Amino acid sequence: MGASFSRPSLPFAGAQRARAAGARPVIPTRFSVPPPADDIAPGAGWRADASKTPRQSAGTRAVAGLALLLHFSPPMATHESTASEPVLVTCRACGARNRIRPDAAQEKIARGAAPVCGRCKTPLPAPAPAAAGPVVVTDATFAAEVEQAPVPVLVDAWAPWCGPCKMLSPVVDELATELAGRVRVAKLNVDENPATAARFGIRGIPTLLVLRDGREVDRMVGVLPKVEIARRLDRAIR
Repeated sequence: MGASFSRPSLPFAGAQRARAAGARPVIPTRFSVPPPADDIAPGAGWRADASKTPRQSAGTRAVAGLALLLHFSPPMATHESTASEPVLVTCRACGARNRIRPDAAQEKIARGAAPVCGRCKTPLPAPAPAAAGPVVVTDATFAAEVEQAPVPVLVDAWAPWCGPCKMLSPVVDELATELAGRVRVAKLNVDENPATAARFGIRGIPTLLVLRDGREVDRMVGVLPKVEIARRLDRAIR
């Protein structure tokens, strides 16, 4: 008995001709899975049977719509505050500590006014904007930058050849940024400024001096953890 071959069906023959001509049948994206490409006639799009298409609930459609909205919506603009951080200014008359914003103080001075002490109403010196990092002090500038500072000062006494000083330096830089406006951080090279180092009796480095109102209130020698330095600074700020 010889084998018999049936003639290919129309969709199959159409797909064969489409492939021979280099054409691709159009298959729109729907929720159900499209039939195999061999069963699609040339030039004919596939249309899903509505009875076989999964239905979406109202809640599912709402969630899908919200997801699309969030995906394609532009990011919302954020507004950053441009006001300077307040600094503590000590009144020379009564000793009260006043919290003042440098930008607000400069505006008052421009209008012919001046910041005054909240307790005794004595005029206060206008504070300079807080520095973003440590300030370098010398024998010549130590009195103005440190002893006359309106806020507590952390002085890092160091030298370029000192290995532990280099280990502590990143911690000092971080504290200068985090405590800007509340504490001034200064760096003193003891090799280049021996007069100040001798005046404070610095015999080993690194040495951290904490000064408030021109007086030394704390001293830390050696490499200490950042949390310990911050704790002792917080005690000096209060």
